[in-house]
Amino acid sequence: MDMIFHGADKNSPRHRQRIADIDHLMAHKMNGRDVFVTNDKAILDRRDDLARRFKITVMPSSEAVAAVA
Repeated sequence: MDMIFHGADKNSPRHRQRIADIDHLMAHKMNGRDVFVTNDKAILDRRDDLARRFKITVMPSSEAVAAVA
């Protein structure tokens, strides 16, 4: 959580959404998916770290569509 949402406040109204975002990312990894597609800036900003540390490929939807086309 802290890697993506550094300094996130547990009392923030967005905290539950951030937990859900992390859950989706972890489920993606646990199910062996190839690419995690998101337009969430916080996750995209950490995509190099996620690739290096967890072998998770993250890309925005526009990049994913171009890769499929």
